[in-house]
Amino acid sequence: MRAPSTVYINLLFLILLFFVPAFSPSNEIWNNLDDGLDVARFSLNELSEDSSITIVRINPKDWNLKILSISETGASRGHSAREWCEKHNLTAAINGGMFDIDYKTHIGYMKSYEHINSSRRNKYLSAAAFDPFGDDSPLFKIFDLDEVSLDTLIANYNCVIQNLRLIKRNRENRWEPRIRKWAEVALAEDFAGNALFIFCSEQVTMYEFNERLLALPINIITAQHLEGGIQAQLYLKNGDYEVNLSGDFSTGISINNQEGLVSQLPNVIGIYPRDKND
Repeated sequence: MRAPSTVYINLLFLILLFFVPAFSPSNEIWNNLDDGLDVARFSLNELSEDSSITIVRINPKDWNLKILSISETGASRGHSAREWCEKHNLTAAINGGMFDIDYKTHIGYMKSYEHINSSRRNKYLSAAAFDPFGDDSPLFKIFDLDEVSLDTLIANYNCVIQNLRLIKRNRENRWEPRIRKWAEVALAEDFAGNALFIFCSEQVTMYEFNERLLALPINIITAQHLEGGIQAQLYLKNGDYEVNLSGDFSTGISINNQEGLVSQLPNVIGIYPRDKND
């Protein structure tokens, strides 16, 4: 039997690289910080330590997800992700999503229990929902709004956030190749129902970002955009482990940054340990 050619071997390697990770979970890539809390970092460029994707994996059975907004707390301005954690005893926090020019109101629908930050409904087709009213619904799930109505989610969950869709459920990249690039922060879900806080430091198009996520061994199933550029933030502190990440001015959008407003997030998604008796 003739030995396989070098071309054949290289082709097989590429096939395995892009298809095996989605179906071959491995704990070797994850740094376990606590029950149901893991973090992983993937280098995108060997020549640059700053070019990476950082992912926090959160099991909703061990951690509560919470929406915090200055429209509810009454604060006069937003806070950095780190400040949100320090002020409200959160283990980690990430952007809640894009907000309006009043630096307060979410641009899609957003509710946290009885507090409605925004009743606005736009055309964005992704909604994250957590803390269900009943025991039959998942503790956390990202829904496609062309498959499930927003009214259904509002009727079944205490917390609902509508955002721009990146990856449709069952791993479908919904972005076409484009020119514009930026650092990105996203919320995602994996096949096991874990929430994923994702921060990409490199400037990439959203098509490239989605393709990279789908190729990583993280078993991602769906994702939504939260924010890009300087406003993108992720903070995590658990014991001695701390991560404080933020984007840069690479969005190509002109932003008025008077008084540092760009780095002040009016709305965040945070996590804190679930009561073991829940």
